[in-house]
Amino acid sequence: MRCVERTLDQLDGLTVVALLRSRDLQAQLFDENLVRQNWFEIIFYGGFRVMAPDSQLGEARELVAAYRRGELALAEDLVERPPCPRCDGGSGDADAGARRNLWSAYILLSVFELALIAFWGAAEVLLGLFAIWMAFVVIILFGDRLLVGRYRCNRCGNAWVTRRDEPFSDQQRRAEQDS
Repeated sequence: MRCVERTLDQLDGLTVVALLRSRDLQAQLFDENLVRQNWFEIIFYGGFRVMAPDSQLGEARELVAAYRRGELALAEDLVERPPCPRCDGGSGDADAGARRNLWSAYILLSVFELALIAFWGAAEVLLGLFAIWMAFVVIILFGDRLLVGRYRCNRCGNAWVTRRDEPFSDQQRRAEQDS
């Protein structure tokens, strides 16, 4: 077995392994559990290594290189994007504004928490930390509503939110019945 690819991201390594296996190449994420256990030392361990047999090494490296260059990406006309409700001509791309706002709120809450720890007494610090903890619990519980289904038109700039009408399992069942 030889190393085809090194990555510091476990999900990226698993994606490359799945890509190679989909093309009938043997591949595994070597020492995955050892590296994953202490994620502070991922760089020290050399990251996650995608391994393939010597006999398939050349083909595996070519396939990974094509994946990294973007040659295996879907064609634009195959990617389904919701139409803009305002201009009817543009298509929606995922709107990153909500994620940016959430990240900014996280930074501000962290600064507030540090200020509480640095300048106030124990009772206020505990109350502030509890409030911050509760804010993050709310974000975790309702994050799906805040982040998923937000789009921005690439033509007119309109932003809108779409919601799923039915659970994915029902959509999948209906699609399987139709085909």
